Amino acid sequence: SSGIKQSTGLFEHDGSFYRGRVRTTTPDATPPTYTVYSVDHGVVATVTKVYDIPATLCGERVCGIPCTLGDEVEVKEGVSMEALCNPDTQLSVAICGGDAGKNIVSVISGATLFSTTTTTSSGDTSPMYPKPTTPTSLLVSFTVSPTEFYGQRAEDETALGVVAEILEKEVMREQPLGGVTAGTVVAAAASDEVIYRGTVITVNEGETAMIKFVDYGFIEEVPLTSIYTLPSSLTTVPVLALPICLSDIPEEPFSEEALTATAEVLAENTAITVTPVTWKGEVCVAMVTLEGGADVRRKIPGFSGPEEEVEKSGVSGVRVVSSRLDEGAQSLYVSVAVNPTEIYVQKEEWTQDLEEISTQLESDATATPLTSSPAPGTFCVALSAEFEAKYRAQVISTNPDGTILVRYCDYGNSESLPLSNLSVLPESLAVKPALAVPCCLSEQKEWSPSKDGVLAGLAEQEVTVTPVEWKDDVCVCQITFEGANLVDKLMGM
Repeated sequence: SSGIKQSTGLFEHDGSFYRGRVRTTTPDATPPTYTVYSVDHGVVATVTKVYDIPATLCGERVCGIPCTLGDEVEVKEGVSMEALCNPDTQLSVAICGGDAGKNIVSVISGATLFSTTTTTSSGDTSPMYPKPTTPTSLLVSFTVSPTEFYGQRAEDETALGVVAEILEKEVMREQPLGGVTAGTVVAAAASDEVIYRGTVITVNEGETAMIKFVDYGFIEEVPLTSIYTLPSSLTTVPVLALPICLSDIPEEPFSEEALTATAEVLAENTAITVTPVTWKGEVCVAMVTLEGGADVRRKIPGFSGPEEEVEKSGVSGVRVVSSRLDEGAQSLYVSVAVNPTEIYVQKEEWTQDLEEISTQLESDATATPLTSSPAPGTFCVALSAEFEAKYRAQVISTNPDGTILVRYCDYGNSESLPLSNLSVLPESLAVKPALAVPCCLSEQKEWSPSKDGVLAGLAEQEVTVTPVEWKDDVCVCQITFEGANLVDKLMGM
């Protein structure tokens, strides 16, 4: 190719082909040479040939994330940048900005490679905890009530240690922060005399302030003389405790018995699995289970758990939460394509989960049949007449002939079945979220009926999905198939 500076293409290096971008060219050389770098790996090479990139690879997202260190991070004396570039080096980073196509990062767990400068600022806002979209294993850090408790990831222990180390080294205890106001992000000494990151809730008249320690969730009254400027290097580190609220529970106020039971069940360092149902601001409203799969709600007096509901109505109160896709373009597989506003996709890594669910369903010999027509929205186990296998399903409606229309929530297809084919969904089978994500094309147009075959041909095919927005549990997105926008294919273009 010619005239390809800053264009993309394939190049060969060390016997392998890479997707790359041309940085410089020397067309007068014999033969012409090109300096190129791999957009997926960062490898830089000088080559004599650059090839056209196949259309099927143009829609795939870039796998390498270019980064540069933020101003507050400096390499320790005696440490070479080669140490950072070692492929075996694992780092935890916090994104704190962007510049010329690169993410500016503050390294928080590469303590052996980096140190931070002592420049400080106050009034900055720490990024909130990254929102999980799938079942996430956490350790309870602090519990207030069923609607307010906090969890930390076990893998964040290193980050918590680095944050503590920076606070201990850089906070000047003899120089308290003056002019403390509500909402300020600060460093503050708790009752154990350890300094933590915190947010000022209120400033009291008695020379104290109520501080919420954001990496753990607890609140204490702290003397103003024990509140300090937060080191600027820590303002870009995300909050390390996720605020959680149990889903589908009675309204407050809770009884003393319920509060006591919650504190016991969700004691500090208790291992839990949090499956997001929805979000209220930064609070994760979730189904929470203990090790072994027990629903936390069943451990709290007055909270009607799934087994109690089954005894009363014969219909399970268990629900299967929806999965969420990552941000940005991603390669997925279509399970079912009903129409342009109802296309279900799956991740390749969900295959093992699908197999495990199928094995559990087929091996369950204690199924409880549904005894009455279930309400729309009820989750159940359905024995498919078409496939002669059991699946997790959600009731859509009851047909005039008495059959029940269900949708298989791990695939997206629907089927009408007699009531005798439906049974209660065990709580243990609701731990994993639905393994098919409903999608709707973002461009709404008059679709060509003659292109119905395009939709039918999508089943089990790999596509590139780029989420645009979410409407409840439906991902409004752009879909690329065989190198072309699916909308163009459906419009007959």
